[in-house]
Amino acid sequence: MFAMKGNVYLFSLRELLFVLATALITSGAMYLSYHLFPLQSHFLVSLSLLVFGVWFILSFFHDYGRALTFFTAVGFFTLPLNDFGAAGFGKIVMFALAGVVFECVLFFFAERCHMPVFARASASVISSALLPLLSALVLSPASILTSFQEILNLVALASVTALVVSFISSLVVPYIKRHALMLKLEAYVA
Repeated sequence: MFAMKGNVYLFSLRELLFVLATALITSGAMYLSYHLFPLQSHFLVSLSLLVFGVWFILSFFHDYGRALTFFTAVGFFTLPLNDFGAAGFGKIVMFALAGVVFECVLFFFAERCHMPVFARASASVISSALLPLLSALVLSPASILTSFQEILNLVALASVTALVVSFISSLVVPYIKRHALMLKLEAYVA
């Protein structure tokens, strides 16, 4: 058990395995979309899968640290893919930083407004908007200055996609959680 006071990083082995299994399923869907769609569409599908995966995990666990683990695991499982611009170790760093931003925004909004749906949506939008910027920083910091308009377009596209997927996830995930199999899974993980 990974423990820290205040339910920040209190992980049981079952929770960790659940987060890693969800990351593996999400990564598998990203691999599938990489081979089915062109690069621009694959970016949107991968981002949508990432946001939906985080919403799915956070519907089971209300503690902090799960999203960071999920983001880092997805970055690790999709190392060879060039979906977000960076590949290799830089991709793990990029996803880990996006996970840290997600956790910080989630913590800030959850403590301030006490509306978990708004906090998750805000964290999804901000961390998704940072992915193109972090990718540009990992590839070449000078590329931000030379391709500023293109990166800004990707940031806007990622933000809108994350907002739409957050809205859809806020409607779909509770419906999925009411399924008998998900109730058994939640009882097993908890």
